[in-house]
Amino acid sequence: MNHFRTPHITKCGHSFCQDCIFECLNLKKQCPHCNDACQPEDVIRNYQLEDILNQLNEAKKAESEKYFDNIANNNDNGEEGVMNKSPIETVFLLNLREGLLKYQKYYQSLLDEKSKLIEDIDKKFAIKLMEEGDGSKENIEIAKQAQVTECEGKFKEVIDMLVQNYSNAIGSAIPEPEALPVRVDVNVTSKDMVIKEISMKPYDCMNDIKRLVIDRFQDLGNAVEEWGDDVQIYIRGPLVVKHKEEEKNEWDIDEGMDPDKVLGKTIKVDSMLTTREKLGIQNGSTIEIHGTIKCKSDMPKKCMKVDFVKGAGATHNYFKCNTCNLKWLCESCSQACHLGQGHVIVPFLKDHVPDWACCYCMKKKKCLIRK
Repeated sequence: MNHFRTPHITKCGHSFCQDCIFECLNLKKQCPHCNDACQPEDVIRNYQLEDILNQLNEAKKAESEKYFDNIANNNDNGEEGVMNKSPIETVFLLNLREGLLKYQKYYQSLLDEKSKLIEDIDKKFAIKLMEEGDGSKENIEIAKQAQVTECEGKFKEVIDMLVQNYSNAIGSAIPEPEALPVRVDVNVTSKDMVIKEISMKPYDCMNDIKRLVIDRFQDLGNAVEEWGDDVQIYIRGPLVVKHKEEEKNEWDIDEGMDPDKVLGKTIKVDSMLTTREKLGIQNGSTIEIHGTIKCKSDMPKKCMKVDFVKGAGATHNYFKCNTCNLKWLCESCSQACHLGQGHVIVPFLKDHVPDWACCYCMKKKKCLIRK
């Protein structure tokens, strides 16, 4: 019925596809159903049957679309069913419904293709029957049924393999909860810096967090020069409430690690190599870094003479100290040796490319940085 295309009716009242009936009449001028005499001009288009078939196909299409819409919108359980689901269940259902839509449509396309193949088998043996006559009808029917059965069997094998592969894919695609990455904040307390929502994999450790912090300062143009031996790291669970006025030594520090009970705990990290999975770090946790971390901006200023490389093309800003009546002061010396002593500093020359290590602060023995 799905592939009854352009139906035509004979004068004896039997309907066939347009191509099928005319091909049969080319072989034998009689109705394939009742064997009454029939000429091609005796066959007319069956508009009534064609209209009925179109209505059936439209109804089938509408029902199919309604079925997929119900799956996609989860209408089976109504709003109450959706509200009663946990967030995890909701995520699973959304993703599974999307996969179900794709695979159900794919399965339907395979069914349609199989139906077309069986129709072709019917058509082939109908023509064979017309050619050989009713005396061969039983043998032809047996041969036709054998091919249909073989087609159905092979189709079942295809679907069984599809189902097995899909089942394996779903099973392997759903990770263990512990294998999922988690999102954490990293708080460098001495620098008043918080790096938000860092993704940590199960095998990431505190050395990875250290590299992350160092890279972040590098990106900001303020490279880390010293990571102190006194640095300590604490993991604060997402349900630990910490007020701004509290210091780390006022927290309840939990001894040991229990990955199943970390939401409301604060633990101290004893090894930089301990993995996130072993520490039991959960989504929403905060990694607190305490201790001495010195950046470039924290280090003592250097006179430009210290690192000057001739021919490098580096630019320098020069200043004048009105108090000392001294020109050609590098920026570091103007700040540390003069402005820091209450002297009056004014710009002298901007973006100059010196040919030699030029700073009169050191030359005139006014430099406090050197001392």
